[in-house]
Amino acid sequence: MIGRGLAGLGLLLLVSAALGGGEIPPPVISAASNLEAQHIYVCMLYSPDRSGVAGLTNYLKQIGARGSGALWTYTHPLLNQMTVIHVVTDFEGIKRALYTEGANVLILGHSNFGLGGVFATAKELSAQQIKTLYYMDDDRLMVWSSPWVSVNVPRIRWHQSFPNWWPDFQDGASAIMPLDFGDPRGAPPFNYYLTYQLPGDPIHYKIESVANSALERFPSSGKPAWYSPDGSLPDPANPAHRQYFLTATNTAFETVGIWVGTNFQSGYYGQDYLCVPGGTGLCQAGWFFSIPAAGNYTLSATWPGGPLNTTGASYIVAHAGGTTTVKKNQKLNGGKWAKLGVFAFAAGEYAVVLTDKSSSQSLVIADAIRITSVANPGAFDQVVDNGPCPPTHYGKRTVLFRRGLDIDPDQMSYRRLFYEGCNSGFYYLDTFRRGVVFYTLHDSDGSGAATYLRSCLEGRSDEETWAALQRIQAIYDYYDFTKPPSEQGAAGAAAVAAPPASAGSQKQRVAELSQSSAAQAFAGLQEEEFISDEGSAVQMVAGAFGRRRAEGIALALKQLAVPGTGGAAARAPRGTRGFVAARRILAAFPDESVPRLLELYDRGNAITRGNVVRAAGGMPGDARVRDFLRAALEDKNVCEAASPEELGEPLRVCDVAYNQLVVGLGVKGVLRTIGPIHSLAAREYHIGVLKTRL
Repeated sequence: MIGRGLAGLGLLLLVSAALGGGEIPPPVISAASNLEAQHIYVCMLYSPDRSGVAGLTNYLKQIGARGSGALWTYTHPLLNQMTVIHVVTDFEGIKRALYTEGANVLILGHSNFGLGGVFATAKELSAQQIKTLYYMDDDRLMVWSSPWVSVNVPRIRWHQSFPNWWPDFQDGASAIMPLDFGDPRGAPPFNYYLTYQLPGDPIHYKIESVANSALERFPSSGKPAWYSPDGSLPDPANPAHRQYFLTATNTAFETVGIWVGTNFQSGYYGQDYLCVPGGTGLCQAGWFFSIPAAGNYTLSATWPGGPLNTTGASYIVAHAGGTTTVKKNQKLNGGKWAKLGVFAFAAGEYAVVLTDKSSSQSLVIADAIRITSVANPGAFDQVVDNGPCPPTHYGKRTVLFRRGLDIDPDQMSYRRLFYEGCNSGFYYLDTFRRGVVFYTLHDSDGSGAATYLRSCLEGRSDEETWAALQRIQAIYDYYDFTKPPSEQGAAGAAAVAAPPASAGSQKQRVAELSQSSAAQAFAGLQEEEFISDEGSAVQMVAGAFGRRRAEGIALALKQLAVPGTGGAAARAPRGTRGFVAARRILAAFPDESVPRLLELYDRGNAITRGNVVRAAGGMPGDARVRDFLRAALEDKNVCEAASPEELGEPLRVCDVAYNQLVVGLGVKGVLRTIGPIHSLAAREYHIGVLKTRL
């Protein structure tokens, strides 16, 4: 651990006024120190980390920083580098951070499907829900979105954050973009490659570190991405250009008769469900949807199960061959998707209608239905809920437009930016196109923030910082917007050991862990200061489990093994910090752990095999592991559930093996990270390139 007990090494405390407004005062530095401070701004948005500012404050104390509230300092004991750390908790503070020349900015928080940044109260952070955010241009949002934002409206309302949000502006106008050609407001949105320009250079370059890796704005839309080096746009009047545009797939829900909305029974989808006593069939609930292409589709329904419900709910499915009535027992299987059947559809408009017809007075429940393509579930998997549901441009996503930004891109002067949020590259690189930007290509739980901050304090290069992040969770990439694509450093980076921790504090903590139970020691290794402290991890693990390595390996393997193949168990890995601790234990004792790992791979399901590959990536120096990871490049089984963000196809074992080999072996000149947003064809291309380099 770095920095504990550094009071005698000359840490300098800043004297500061409250940072609620005005200019940030310069640091008070001793004339004898001759230190030029670097400034790091940590912007603490609404995030999955419920500890918020308190958690950051605790971490800063643990690594030996001095200060309180909004201002801290840290002086590295070996580099003689002073860092001023600003804790930002308001919009004006974010502007100051982004506009400060040469600043290093960390934005930590939910990506909110690209809507922008939101600050949360302690209560909202704890509940992971904000009820007082209503509009596309809500005063609680700090808008730094792309000009067009694609949102799964039901999910962001009912499953993520904002139950009262709707895609309208405060003046009542809709933010939903045109759904088809001929709309007086203009053409529908189109898919495109994200681009940027260099000062004085007219070319619009793709954000592309190596060939066949350019980022698309709507990667799961099924539409090709538009690109023009001169920045021109596709012409909706040109038939050849219409392939790029996203037109609507209509969805709607309507009722006939008196249905009552409630959430009395548990297991419902979305915000609530509707119910009505069994009757003659005059009360009806209809879910309406569009099928984009002819084929077979699975239809499913869900409801909250309970003893008051009917045993014979009548669903009438309209399809290409006519209609089919399917009866379901709504007393059972609450909260699960019950298959109504697989039906053939031509492209067009269809419906599922539920009637109140029942032989008893039991309740008939109208909750939600789901339509999924049999041939390509990732391309079309749509849910229609029992409430207001705006039309979607593709999949479950509705494309919205914003009116303006709350930040001025021309004033942004930061040198380096790290955006720790789910799929932040996909959402925000349209706006943050300067300096060096670190971003994510997959779902993030925020575990990389402390590692990035520590890397900055240790003076690591961009590649070294990326490698440290990647060893925590292989979802990161970075881009240097001061260079054209041809000069990007597309490479892996070898591990760089951090300076040693304070000997006294490390010995004390190792002694504590060695004397605790194995489970307590495993939990201790998951503390943020140890997860981010890569340099002393081996010593900490050896001290905690050196005399009981069999127990440590057993705990680590248990972390990797996932029973079953679906549902919540399919999340991989299960808890990033626990996974990193497990990986480090296995790497500390390779002679004993490698055979056990390979055995677990052979008998495990696809999810477990993906976890084993992630863990094995922590020991690339072992020849057995290198051979195993190379062989895993041929395993094309999907090893994780579909992302909650619903961006592209889930990762396969071979994709995970690619990411581990690139960072573990420091492979040069290849794509750093494969993410769900990369098409399967692009992934195969890059896996093929990697094979030629091994």
